[in-house]
Amino acid sequence: MNQVSDAENPITQLARLMEQFNLEEGELARDGVKVRFARRKKQTLAAAAPVIAGQTHEDESEDLAAEQDESEAKEPAGPGTPILSPMTGIYYVSSGPNAPPYVKVGSHFEAGEVIGLIEAMKVFNEVTATEAGTVVKISAETAKVINQGDPILYYKPE
Repeated sequence: MNQVSDAENPITQLARLMEQFNLEEGELARDGVKVRFARRKKQTLAAAAPVIAGQTHEDESEDLAAEQDESEAKEPAGPGTPILSPMTGIYYVSSGPNAPPYVKVGSHFEAGEVIGLIEAMKVFNEVTATEAGTVVKISAETAKVINQGDPILYYKPE
């Protein structure tokens, strides 16, 4: 069987791209063979709450509920409705370095209008609005990696 060096190995290249762009999944098809990569989800352990002598589990639940109510009251209501990234990749606010941005704060957009691009695996994917609105805040930075589910921008629906 013909061996290919790691530098030329398409599986290694795909694995490096997944790492570089923090992608969760990748797929390679060649000569009738398909290889699919998927990252394992990292498990996180919840920190245990300290137990105070004489305190019951019911007391702990009430304390936690009170802390959650307080933290929710402190958080602002948010700047508007988010448009979330549909994938992980590099976000671009315009079609090129000298092109005007698709949207900026205060811009009005229509449903189906392009609001940005995400480059993933050397393919540029248009991100479109699902409804009309006005941009309130842009969260994503151009030419920076954005993860699936991260807010690209916030808008006020119209």
